Amino acid sequence: EQPDVCIVEVGVGGENDCTNIFQTPRICAVTSLGHDHTDILGESLEEIAWNKAGIFKPGTPCYVQSCSPSVHKVYLDRAKELGVRELYTVPSLFPHGLPKIPKLSLQGNFQLKNAALAIQIAKRFLSQRYTPQGQTDTLRLLEECSLTLEDMSPEVEQGLMDTKWLGRAQVVEKNVPDGKRVVFYLDG
Repeated sequence: EQPDVCIVEVGVGGENDCTNIFQTPRICAVTSLGHDHTDILGESLEEIAWNKAGIFKPGTPCYVQSCSPSVHKVYLDRAKELGVRELYTVPSLFPHGLPKIPKLSLQGNFQLKNAALAIQIAKRFLSQRYTPQGQTDTLRLLEECSLTLEDMSPEVEQGLMDTKWLGRAQVVEKNVPDGKRVVFYLDG
């Protein structure tokens, strides 16, 4: 097949993740951090951020979600260490003065952060696709991205409402033979 783009999610974390076989991705992104896989990634959010930033590649624009100043410092230090020239911070959809918060099909407040990150990545990919790619001469480290009302076009909003991720934060309701309704919460 000839896909235009492939989105590859890391398994556990960036530094030692098998996705590092991709040496020249178009964009790298790190979602919000949690205390998952601490036996591999580290105990503190700073240690986890260090590992997650292992997906950063020289010459590849990188995006991270807003977080504490100490975690941002880790991202900044790793970006410098790995030769990243563009590192952007993406805040949630909340602070952008949007007239209304978009309705998301995916459950959980963290999905507003993920949606903002997805919009920024899509914007960047489309701008790269239709303009020549080249390394920027300007260091843009920890610059904050912004969303405009144009970014939240009806098509983008519809895409957020229609997004499905089966088996991830999914609620499935089924009727069982005795007439009762059973609710399954799937997240794996």
